[in-house]
Amino acid sequence: MRKEKGKLYLKGIILSILFGSLSLFNTESVFATPDPPPKPDRYTTITVEYITYEWWLMRWEDSELVCKIIIEHEDLPSLNEVYVDCGEDLYNAWIEQDACPFEIISQTPVNCPGYYLHFASSTPRERDLVLALPPPVVWINLKGCISEGGTNRCGLAPVLVLHGDEPLVEEELLRINGELDGVPFSCSSASCELPLSETDEDGVILIFWADSSYGDSSYLFNAHLRVIYVEAENNEKFWYVDILSERLKTTSRKCSILK
Repeated sequence: MRKEKGKLYLKGIILSILFGSLSLFNTESVFATPDPPPKPDRYTTITVEYITYEWWLMRWEDSELVCKIIIEHEDLPSLNEVYVDCGEDLYNAWIEQDACPFEIISQTPVNCPGYYLHFASSTPRERDLVLALPPPVVWINLKGCISEGGTNRCGLAPVLVLHGDEPLVEEELLRINGELDGVPFSCSSASCELPLSETDEDGVILIFWADSSYGDSSYLFNAHLRVIYVEAENNEKFWYVDILSERLKTTSRKCSILK
């Protein structure tokens, strides 16, 4: 019985040390992640002014209006605009008709065959346009490591930093959430620090996103991480970290390659 109690006591000490060391990296915030994000859902409406131009397709013989063509540009309607507004039959009759000689147009236009275009009016108008607003994003980088030979070298146990950007000045990021190798996390701010452990050669997958005060979230991002621990002959310890992600924030904008 004493041996069992001693084992349990020892396990408790070890767990306390582990959780205590994790809390040093992010004292505020890592807890169970919420449901997957709803994705960006942000739009605004603006009012724009424009002008419509009304053209009439009229019959030469009696000046009867046979079709109205409404366009939003100066100059004559295009062939496609006439086709859309007047229909195939009327369009074909107009496009295939013989040209009326100038002498007839200038003297007796009623004797011209077919139809002609007549500019009727222009009208200023307004319309509402719905525009998509830029969504929040999350960037990742390593804390206290240097780039070396296509990878990242860390003199201390590596820490991955996730930092969110909210492009709307009146809003802010509330949380950064995700999963590291299937283990959920959530940080109650626009920044989050994740201690990284050694991985196998295949590495692990990081999934992450940010929640905004706007009421939506960023897109779902991901990264492929590999952490290799090396101890030199002089007992100097290093961690080499490869990161493959479009969200890696570096000066060169290049990512390490996982082989």
